[in-house]
Amino acid sequence: MNSARSGKTLLDKLLVTFAESGLAAADGVLALSAAMLKYNNIISGNWEKKPRNRMEKMLAAWLAESGNVNSFNNPFNDFELPNQDDDLPGLFYQSVQGHSTKTSLGAYYTPPELLRDIKVPAGKTVCDPCCGSGGILLNILDKTHDPAKIFAGDIDRIALKICAVNLSLFFNSGDIQPNIINKDIVFMDASSCSGNEKYDYIVTNPPWGSKLTRSLKAEIMGRYPGLETSETFSIVLNNCLDMVAEQGHLYFFLPYAFLNVDAHRKIRQKMLSLKGRLSLRLLGSPFRGVMSESILLRFSMTDECTDAVCVTGKDGTSYNISKKTITAPGFIIGATAKNSDTVIVNKLFTVPFSLLRDNAVFALGIVTGNNRHFLLKEKIPGSEAVYRGRDIVPYRLSAPGLYIAFNPEKLRQTAPEALYRRKKIVYRFISGRLICAIDDEQSLLLNSANLFIPHNYPMETIVCLFNSPIYSFVFQKMFHSRKILRSHLEELPLPVLSGEQHRKLFLLHRRLAGGETGFREGQGEIDSILAELFSIDDNEYNTIKLFNNQPGY
Repeated sequence: MNSARSGKTLLDKLLVTFAESGLAAADGVLALSAAMLKYNNIISGNWEKKPRNRMEKMLAAWLAESGNVNSFNNPFNDFELPNQDDDLPGLFYQSVQGHSTKTSLGAYYTPPELLRDIKVPAGKTVCDPCCGSGGILLNILDKTHDPAKIFAGDIDRIALKICAVNLSLFFNSGDIQPNIINKDIVFMDASSCSGNEKYDYIVTNPPWGSKLTRSLKAEIMGRYPGLETSETFSIVLNNCLDMVAEQGHLYFFLPYAFLNVDAHRKIRQKMLSLKGRLSLRLLGSPFRGVMSESILLRFSMTDECTDAVCVTGKDGTSYNISKKTITAPGFIIGATAKNSDTVIVNKLFTVPFSLLRDNAVFALGIVTGNNRHFLLKEKIPGSEAVYRGRDIVPYRLSAPGLYIAFNPEKLRQTAPEALYRRKKIVYRFISGRLICAIDDEQSLLLNSANLFIPHNYPMETIVCLFNSPIYSFVFQKMFHSRKILRSHLEELPLPVLSGEQHRKLFLLHRRLAGGETGFREGQGEIDSILAELFSIDDNEYNTIKLFNNQPGY
């Protein structure tokens, strides 16, 4: 008998046994589920031949689907499998499913420690519309909960079977009747998992970044034209906001990008327009296999019109963000900006300004498809310099380190060549701060560097603005991102300046780009102009410099 139950040790042994069994993935999950239920006395030893309770009947139907009705030999019967409400069948399924399948669905396991503060009172209805194997429910329910008040949905039929198994183990009964349904909340016509009901609690981790075909994206856009996005988690949140009961609560695990990426602008606007309390907890990067940072969003339906978003940082400190700072056109929620930071950010928007949105052409750098083949370390006849993000320093391009024989037809992706062959602003794509320069040498860029060409605003002024620590501070407080996206740059204010102000910045740009003045001195003069323009005082400027913590500031 195998008595080990130390999490990964047991799982590893189960996976070895599974690999030796030759079973298909679905049959392996069935076998483990049956072994666990049998070990915990929820099903009998002859459930295959004479199913009696609801769980035995479900397993028998599952066995019939597998085609192994007359030859079910369970390789897990010799394991000791006491129930610990840890979603062991779900973890097993995740492991045999494979990474590629999980990423295509955008599905990842929710660590139990993220759920410790979420508890659903026994008398309340609860719904997880993207329940997977039910791991979230196991961590937020009480043993006294009425199973009939549990609602769970998912598109994965095997995961739903595991969810039913987990709940039977949780309540130690083969005859419970939770409401488990195979349904895709993105494409549902009704407003809930089982008709038109409203739920006291909705707690879920919807799929992030699931890979959709072009036709499916078009179908989603057509179904939800008002949201202007095909991102599944925004659709799920939209539908769930319509499913929360009066005085109900919604908990959503989401990527941090939900707060500031333009694709989610409409759902942010809808959520902010509703009566209720909005709270955010910054989680860092707790999901295995997911590099992006994440948040826990909580929305409580009340009759009150609260004027602030409460944020709890990764260090446990809490602070409020005034909803007055979350405005059109982007409705960006700067969750890392505390009240004192927001005061500084807002100052850039108190003077008349324009935006790059609809006022600039943007383009990406080259994607070769095979850097080792196309990129050269030395220049040869027929090749030319190609600049990476690291080659861009404030106000200028450093000496190139790579060369390429530019033949767009052989490269995976390029912008129209005419955009490379003109004066343009180039900027680093991956960076903790804004770093840009003007290129008027018709240079090529790799995909770690991007470009834009403003229509009606001097390039030199923009480069002075964006290279300033003031703008890097505002950028990070608004977007909290190490990727400089087009949608980010389009939201940064370009102040309306006099001809004399533009001229001063033009001359300072020329001195810095040409190396006529030291960076610290030149940038200091620019910052003085901007601090006066935006009424940033010495204490606020010191806060900005401390945040940037860059040499020379």
